[in-house]
Amino acid sequence: AAGLIADAAAAEGGDDAAVAPLVVVETDEGPVVPGQDATGEALRDTLVAIAAELEGDDRVVLAVGHPALDRPATALALAEPGRVRALGWGDARFELTRLTRDEHHRLDVLGERVRSFRPPVEAIRTAPTDDEQAWLLERLAELCAAVGAAPFIAPPLEPRDIVGEFHGDASSIHRLLRGLMDFVGLRDARVELLIADGTAVGHRPPGGEGRVTLAWFSGFDHTGQSALFGFDPARHAEPEDVLATLAHEVAHAFRVRRGLMVDDRDEEELLTDLTASFLGFGISLTNSAYRYRTGGEVTGTRVTHWTEVRTGGYLPAQAFAWLLALQVVARRGGWRDARAVARRLEANQASWFRASLRSLAPRAEALRAGLGVAHADVPRGRAARRRLVLGVASSPGDVTVDRGIKGLAVVDRLGQPVFRVARRGREPLTWALAFLGFFAFLASGLFDGAARIAVASGSVAAVVGLLTFGPRERGDACSGCSSVLPEAATRCPRCRGDVSGRIATVGEHDAAAAAARPGGHRSGA
Repeated sequence: AAGLIADAAAAEGGDDAAVAPLVVVETDEGPVVPGQDATGEALRDTLVAIAAELEGDDRVVLAVGHPALDRPATALALAEPGRVRALGWGDARFELTRLTRDEHHRLDVLGERVRSFRPPVEAIRTAPTDDEQAWLLERLAELCAAVGAAPFIAPPLEPRDIVGEFHGDASSIHRLLRGLMDFVGLRDARVELLIADGTAVGHRPPGGEGRVTLAWFSGFDHTGQSALFGFDPARHAEPEDVLATLAHEVAHAFRVRRGLMVDDRDEEELLTDLTASFLGFGISLTNSAYRYRTGGEVTGTRVTHWTEVRTGGYLPAQAFAWLLALQVVARRGGWRDARAVARRLEANQASWFRASLRSLAPRAEALRAGLGVAHADVPRGRAARRRLVLGVASSPGDVTVDRGIKGLAVVDRLGQPVFRVARRGREPLTWALAFLGFFAFLASGLFDGAARIAVASGSVAAVVGLLTFGPRERGDACSGCSSVLPEAATRCPRCRGDVSGRIATVGEHDAAAAAARPGGHRSGA
């Protein structure tokens, strides 16, 4: 019978020790545990679920099942000396005999570890735990009471609801932030964007160095009228991930404006994710929180396969999916509403959303009452979709690009002055160096002594001649984006700035632009 315990001594090896999964076979005489090896990984979620089901002086023996499978959590619990009951198997009982004192001690140690264990937020499961659901529901009710339930019971924003072109450049990021601020009701705030290295500005999200900083919110300026955001182009991800990240940062601004912030920074980040979902960004947040990608290729006889799993955000994807399901329930959405949301989700997230919807539907009225959503608050018929309109082109000073940032597309300068700058190309130098290299090669391989020196001297003379009299590049460059300006161009084809004259160097751009604007003044003019 010692084999029934399957060497639970591994649980004494520390917090990360493995707990062996145990196979239970149901027979006519009741559940039977066949002999097996003690191998497997810690079944943390299952163990926590088991701990909640223990009665009286029950002690856990071993876990059965796995949180990633659609099997009920099952365990052997020591109900009385020498006897066990199988949790999840009804009232089935069977004998455990010949337990030594040492084996009893192993059971006690394992049971204590199960009772004291608390799962991390990132644990893989299909839905939040009961405690997490209670926390989400309580915080969500507070949010509805503070700002009203209207944003939550409205349909979540979908990619098709975004109006405007997004190119991933600095101007597009600023316009998207402007649109997000308008969407959440912060239309009176100016948006200022810094394009910089997220590590250089000292931004570190709570939870550690393992997280990357794609964007950040630095608060409002001293006047309280300008919201200061940052974006790191080196972390540029999928467009939906950019949307989700910026939505989180705008939710920070929303919480600051509404006076909703809490002192604990870790909790504030979780509440900000909750607020972003409440405001209507749940679909993008859910997809961005968990990305699973696979692929491969066949080259000759070689087959390559890769798998990528990425997580993001502070709440897990299961919590976001649960919140989306709660939104559907709160607004009395039908199967068409639920299907429309599920179609916009990644495969795993869609399954978690459906599972949450099934578990929430039976207690829909109680949930609405807990959130303070009155029947009159829910619009009749199919709710009208909301639109997120990208902001207009940025004004001077709205976007600042750090000098060390490279590779990001230029700021959109539509309606702003730019100037022609004479191009100083490197084409003559390139030809000269190629010419020199060719004759140096000939000199080293074909000539000796004085002849080699003569050929090398001739090569140097050729370089000087090319640099002095050789053909030079013609044309002008845009002072705003350094792209080539056609001779007859009145607008830069790249940054869309209005060509307003000529300057000697790019360094004169700011002063010339200030003088070219209505009411502008050039110092010394």
